[in-house]
Amino acid sequence: MAGYGKMMQQMAKMQRDMEKKQAELDATEFVGTAGGSAVEITVNGKREVLNLSIMDELVDVEEKEELIDMLKIAINDALNKVEVETDKAMSKFSGGANIPGLF
Repeated sequence: MAGYGKMMQQMAKMQRDMEKKQAELDATEFVGTAGGSAVEITVNGKREVLNLSIMDELVDVEEKEELIDMLKIAINDALNKVEVETDKAMSKFSGGANIPGLF
């Protein structure tokens, strides 16, 4: 039974460590860009958009579709960076195993 108690303590520590890392990731800012930084978006680890900047030259009715496309690219770029960093940070807790639904 002593081994079981130790295993439970290790699992509890791992859960605390994971929660701490998730809190750190939630507070981390990720920047996505498009069009050579003509459009820049900042999101946090909670996948919330914090800031969006657009070069003045792009704000033109004739450029609307291009602007929309670049916004989509920049948002997806930033969110992809969140996912990559989260996967990298959390993989150490699962020993590199890809456990569906764990994170």
